[in-house]
Amino acid sequence: MAMLQVDIYEQILIRLGVEDLICCKSVCKSWHFLISSNRFIKDHLKHSYNDDCNNTQIEHRRVAITGLSASLFQLEIGSWYFSFRHRFHLLGSSNGLVCISIHNAQLFVVNPLTREVRKLRKHNLCNKLRAECEGKPVLCFGFGYDSSIDDYKVVVGFMKSKYVTCFHVLTLKSNAWTLVGDVNYCYLRSVGVLCNGALHWVMKDPNENKVILSFDLSREKFKQIPQPDDDMVYQSYIRAPCSIISLGIIDECLCIFDQYLLPQKIWKMNHYNVKQSWTSVTHDWQMKNDFVHCLSGLLKHDVLCDKSLCHEIQLCRTQDIIGAPIYVQSLVSPRIQSHAKQKRKKQPMNNKRTVKILKGDITVHRPTLEV
Repeated sequence: MAMLQVDIYEQILIRLGVEDLICCKSVCKSWHFLISSNRFIKDHLKHSYNDDCNNTQIEHRRVAITGLSASLFQLEIGSWYFSFRHRFHLLGSSNGLVCISIHNAQLFVVNPLTREVRKLRKHNLCNKLRAECEGKPVLCFGFGYDSSIDDYKVVVGFMKSKYVTCFHVLTLKSNAWTLVGDVNYCYLRSVGVLCNGALHWVMKDPNENKVILSFDLSREKFKQIPQPDDDMVYQSYIRAPCSIISLGIIDECLCIFDQYLLPQKIWKMNHYNVKQSWTSVTHDWQMKNDFVHCLSGLLKHDVLCDKSLCHEIQLCRTQDIIGAPIYVQSLVSPRIQSHAKQKRKKQPMNNKRTVKILKGDITVHRPTLEV
């Protein structure tokens, strides 16, 4: 009977919001233990995700950074991530965690609802964030969940030369940077879009062709995503020198759009990595409202803390914010740690790895590493 009561309590608690659950942790020790358990956190995350998917009133929850006035005009989305000289930059979101960079390139992972903040180990390449290469930032970023190891990864790409980008990755459990390798592309957008367990950037190859490059977070391999090049309108559009293409998410699907021509120029990939599934979104496309979780905060001595993090929800039309990361309310903590600390030998940073990207497959040439 006692077990039955615990099950009933759990089914009730799992339907509550994050703020209510934080209050419920103070009711008794058993509730605190239950709500803090990894199993409950994962079940609550799954319930929150399914609840949002079945909510007919909204299209998505998204997250964005606002200025001090918290106006939607100042949201940093799509190709405008680094256009405003704010103190915060949004680098991605996954399972309720949000990755943020501040003006001196220090990286943080936060949960806006639980107000937990984690400062990540600073990469030496991040010191070059404020430098410029042909008028653009010399770093690109991405953040997402790796289901194969139940961990979260921060990805940083450094532009070594005009058509060579070197990538490194950090996992939250290890809080250590490792080298992935080089790709023969330069990026046109600084922040990767998370879709189907992979990060995606708009890039340019040495022949000046615009491509969509994906990075599988579990396999840590790169691949080109096919574009709707059978569409004559898209072909004429992407070849135009003035076109500014960005990536986003519509209906859980990867999409291509021009932020300055919304909603006229939108293409959606209905089935991931299937070229024939690209469709042009019609002009009379009916959109629902998005719940936008707006973050802002104040820094003290270049440190972000839970007390300084501000969070509010606003409504926005999907066409105006389809480049912003998808957000889900969760109890997931950014302070996850590895259960078993593994000893690793330090790797010299000049240890070269070259990543060759082929259509449909990837071959990675790298030295043998001792772990």
